[in-house]
Amino acid sequence: MTYRSSAKAKSDVNVSSLIVTAPAGVATGDVIVAFTTRDGGTGTITLPTGVTQLASSPLSSSLDGEISACGYKVESGTPPANYTFTYSVANDCVAIVSAHSNIDNATPLNQSSGAANSSSNASPMNVNATGITTTDTCDLIYCCAPDWNN
Repeated sequence: MTYRSSAKAKSDVNVSSLIVTAPAGVATGDVIVAFTTRDGGTGTITLPTGVTQLASSPLSSSLDGEISACGYKVESGTPPANYTFTYSVANDCVAIVSAHSNIDNATPLNQSSGAANSSSNASPMNVNATGITTTDTCDLIYCCAPDWNN
């Protein structure tokens, strides 16, 4: 498998959708991973069209008041020019889309796990990734942990 590229977007004002431009060079057969975090831990997140939300998603942090969602998609046909994330409650948000090539399109994902840290804005913050045991050599382990300020 090969990392192709990624793209991100953020809004520091209340919005109900966020558009991320497609990663550079994304092509038919690539597996994309889409991730977003929205301030305010209530409401729902809709991932971009065709993206399968992971079973461990969404996650919310009651003390920090954030909600996150993650999913994947195998691109078929002509990839879109952008990916749109929508939120039932408008707030500030951040999203990233990454593209990976040379992944088995029939079974691009064999397991997922999620964890949140309700640290009440402590710094530094630790989030323990648990529940993942790789099953093949060269498995991709993808961690999404956005830094709101960056």
